[in-house]
Amino acid sequence: MEMMNKRTDKIVAEIYRQRRSRSEDIAIERKEKYLSLYPELRQIEDKLSAENARIALSIISDGVAREGSPERDNINRERSEFLSRNRIPADYDSPVYTCVKCSDTGFDISDPEGRCSCYYDVIVPILFEYSGFPGISKYTFDSFNPELFSDNANEELNRSKNSPRKQILGIRDAAMRFADNIDAEHYPNMFFIGSPGTGKTFMAGCVVDKVVRKGRSVCYLSAPRMFDVISEYRTASAAFSPDKERLERASEAYSNLLNSDLLVIDDLGTETFNSNRQPELLAVVNHRTGCARKMIITTNLEMTDLMNFYDERLISRIYGAFSVYKFFGDDLRLRTRYNQITEI
Repeated sequence: MEMMNKRTDKIVAEIYRQRRSRSEDIAIERKEKYLSLYPELRQIEDKLSAENARIALSIISDGVAREGSPERDNINRERSEFLSRNRIPADYDSPVYTCVKCSDTGFDISDPEGRCSCYYDVIVPILFEYSGFPGISKYTFDSFNPELFSDNANEELNRSKNSPRKQILGIRDAAMRFADNIDAEHYPNMFFIGSPGTGKTFMAGCVVDKVVRKGRSVCYLSAPRMFDVISEYRTASAAFSPDKERLERASEAYSNLLNSDLLVIDDLGTETFNSNRQPELLAVVNHRTGCARKMIITTNLEMTDLMNFYDERLISRIYGAFSVYKFFGDDLRLRTRYNQITEI
């Protein structure tokens, strides 16, 4: 998460800097407007500034701390009376921040994580953008519709006594608990198995939505793309004279893969097979498991096919670090397209 944090933290810091700068510029303009309208007020403010400067210099010269002076008290009293008499707001020269709670800093010591509530309004859209999950706005637990799944059980076909609807409702509840426990160190990862169109990617997207709204980083990659990221990083970092920009991009993508709070690997088994694929995937799983970073993996392959496709070490690691969830039922994408066919 280090590289992603550097980038998002820089963006967030710049947003807050711009907010503060804008508020402070407006305050300066407003103050100058009042001072131009009321020359006497300018004289009072100048006296107050001079007295504050005198107090500061005396503290520097003799090292004795002072909270104020009788003269400053008199000037402040004169200032308050003038503002009240002319119906000028007492804070006429103060910035009006977008968030009055944190003065546009994003920090709040009363929050367990030290973050102001406005911080999440700023960071969440950025995290959604960098998650890489296509069409993520469509995937939420609130928009999940169990009525799309059949309530008829077919034990022979699905090898389960559950109907597709009962099964998906159980998976939804497990997925919601997983999102709630995204920071829990020993909470198991999720492995989604099932035919195309049975809701695996949708359910993963619902988890992503909930996790991002908690202010956590997500990296979504199809399996082929994930191996491309690894390959690009290996190539760029091994170059005798690497291109600086290429290496930076490759390092950032690889760091996000390893260190984001949640990694979603979609469609495992669709990648082109070569001898490096399995140790690369095993290295990713081991690294993320070792530092308690959560994962969701989806695949269209049955477990027996996975055992033929991948070696025993990887399958054993998945069984040890993941809870496996079986998706079954009709292809929802085909059903949706069928219902959209125009009759002539």
